[in-house]
Amino acid sequence: MSNKDITLAEAVSFAVEAAKQRNLRPRYVKSVMGYLERFSEGRGNRPIRTITAQDIDEFLANRKPVTRKGIAGRLGNLFAYAVRKRFIQENPMAYIERVTVELGTPKILEVRQAASLLEFTRANCPRVLAYLTLCLFAGLRPAEAQRIIWANVNLEHGLIRVDPGSSKIRSRRRFVTILPATAAWLNISTREESLPLKQCTLTRWHAKASGHLGWANWSQDVLRHSAASYLLASSNDEGRVATQLGTSATMLRRHYVSLITPDQSAAFFAIRPRNDKQLEMNL
Repeated sequence: MSNKDITLAEAVSFAVEAAKQRNLRPRYVKSVMGYLERFSEGRGNRPIRTITAQDIDEFLANRKPVTRKGIAGRLGNLFAYAVRKRFIQENPMAYIERVTVELGTPKILEVRQAASLLEFTRANCPRVLAYLTLCLFAGLRPAEAQRIIWANVNLEHGLIRVDPGSSKIRSRRRFVTILPATAAWLNISTREESLPLKQCTLTRWHAKASGHLGWANWSQDVLRHSAASYLLASSNDEGRVATQLGTSATMLRRHYVSLITPDQSAAFFAIRPRNDKQLEMNL
């Protein structure tokens, strides 16, 4: 078979297999496959060399900017791979206008919402309490908190070890400080089947937590955004907070500065579990 005969569907299959060989995370590979397979629908039998910028524009049309940008990135990787393998001579993505996404103020939990969500989870979804605590007070990314194991949570020394396999930046290991609020909620968290957390358990909790907060859907990264905002308000050391979160000071300044007052931050980190009698009276 000559490269001129390579179909779009075949190129997608080759590109996905190459992604697997690069040891990319299964969830990422699955996401890539989903986008590329949808793009292949109705076009899969065409030689990839016949796919044009117009085909891509039609596929991207009428999508939200953030979705369009994400899909464009996946397609760009596909066609760049095809150029490297000489399936095509030119990348059609070169003719697609880049999408600019305006980043609004991140959604965060108010102090009363955070306290309510913690107690609701404690009473109704105890297996998720450790995950919630790690995201909300320690600022772990959702995927980090879901993958971490209890052996990496050292309450005695006040440190959480986030290994490369759990982190977004896989080549780095970082240590996250356990604050008093983090310790208080981790100390009452169930150890049985709570870390690492099963996806089905997390999905069910998202639905219940959204309903409890009066949201139509769970807001992605709201816990980490909350942690970053309250941590920044409690400290003038952007570098230290950035290290805690495993990100850059530039990203912190871009998204989180001045969202929260010091008094609000103090109230947030003062949230503690109610005793059993208080909890029973408020359920």
